[in-house]
Amino acid sequence: VGVSLNIPFGGTVKWPDDWLGKNISREFSVNTFFLQPTISYQISENIGIGAGFSYGIVNLLSRKAFNTDIGEGAVQFTGSGIAQGFNIGLFAQATKEVSLGISYRSAMDIEIEEGLTQFTVAESLEEAFPDQNFRTEFTLPRVLTLGLGYKPDERTQFAIDLVFTGWQVFASLDLELADPELVNSFPTRNYTNSVSLRLGGEYALSEAFLLRGGIYYDGSPVPSSYVTPEFPDADRIGFSAGLGYRVLQKFNFDLSYTYDFTGER
Repeated sequence: VGVSLNIPFGGTVKWPDDWLGKNISREFSVNTFFLQPTISYQISENIGIGAGFSYGIVNLLSRKAFNTDIGEGAVQFTGSGIAQGFNIGLFAQATKEVSLGISYRSAMDIEIEEGLTQFTVAESLEEAFPDQNFRTEFTLPRVLTLGLGYKPDERTQFAIDLVFTGWQVFASLDLELADPELVNSFPTRNYTNSVSLRLGGEYALSEAFLLRGGIYYDGSPVPSSYVTPEFPDADRIGFSAGLGYRVLQKFNFDLSYTYDFTGER
């Protein structure tokens, strides 16, 4: 049995307040915090299964400018919602050298029922732009991972993962205001499903010290026609390096670092 606290999705994009696209976005942020208890069971000497429950809090923030009859205004949306899902996995030691794995994380629906909309406008317009609540709903994608491990000798291990992420569920993010005429411009997303490929290796320098390295390719789910300033995502290549130290027989200390090279859009 185990439990993890993780951030599977999220990010923040912040632009200067006076930039050219300020009426589309000045800042957009989706942050997720998930608690995941998991249990695993070894069916036989070579096969194990696992399953867990995910409970998360999702925070949304969006800021942008808009035009009024007597000048520029600004609006900020903030809200939080709850997400729940599950994950399952299977591991098999096919041969002494080769291991196989598959894991599935479910999609998770998010509803924000009482988000807060705050307007900043000229004093003479404050009555026409009152602060009010908004609601929205969206879905975090499902993730399917296939893994293959190869251990040619006692010191060396290699791994390859193929990851499918179902971003197609993220078709739009519409914020419904009590008065929709005040701010009604929210870009269509129409994301596509994405595929990532990850390669990694580990070499035991000694019984205590482990050296690790890896590379991955992460395909962007954002089609060229739907790139927006909120998430100007692009294909990326990442490199990682790490060290492991076996303090005791049943206790390890691990350190890793990853750097992304992101393409231009």
